[in-house]
Amino acid sequence: MLPTPQNDPFSTALQRCGVPEQETGPWSVWLERAIEQYKLDLDREAFEAKGGAPLVAKELNAFHRSLRRCNDPKVAAKRVAQLSPEACTFITMRLRLQTPPIHEIDGVNLGKPADVDALVAAVGDARSWLGGKPGSEHKPALRCLVRSVASVYAHSTGKAPGISSSQTTLGLGYMTPFEELLSATLVEAGASRSPEAIRSLYRAMERGKPKK
Repeated sequence: MLPTPQNDPFSTALQRCGVPEQETGPWSVWLERAIEQYKLDLDREAFEAKGGAPLVAKELNAFHRSLRRCNDPKVAAKRVAQLSPEACTFITMRLRLQTPPIHEIDGVNLGKPADVDALVAAVGDARSWLGGKPGSEHKPALRCLVRSVASVYAHSTGKAPGISSSQTTLGLGYMTPFEELLSATLVEAGASRSPEAIRSLYRAMERGKPKK
């Protein structure tokens, strides 16, 4: 069910971005999904801090290699059944972000090439995500949330996200439409930041992007 502008925490920010009021609902759903993923990511980071991440990352690496070599659905199903609960959890997280989403690993049809491709992509994403860069200024969960908001902004407006210059003459409290959308999302996620901290966060994420 789509949120209405009256109970939608993102409606005002989306409208300032130029999204018509009657079209804000679907984009708000995407932002809500991004927040859900952020909370799952926080759980993953807590798990990683306990020292279990390297073992699961190793398991995901082996599973990813076997999937890419395997053409027999029965063999693939056997390997899925052998996965640890932790590996299944992380793969499921990434399957839910596929388009269309697959909500459980058991929902993958291993006889259907498109589903197998989605599973291979999800496992690849999970292993990369689980082994996020050490020493990063901002945790992977937060970076992933910011990327999701930037993607919603770009797709809903057709424009690249923009942040204020540190030399802006519009006042310390001024925020660009993208910054307002990011701020509203961070508040809903329980990770609110000041305008300057939001800009610093986005700049750091942009600097960390791999070169194309």
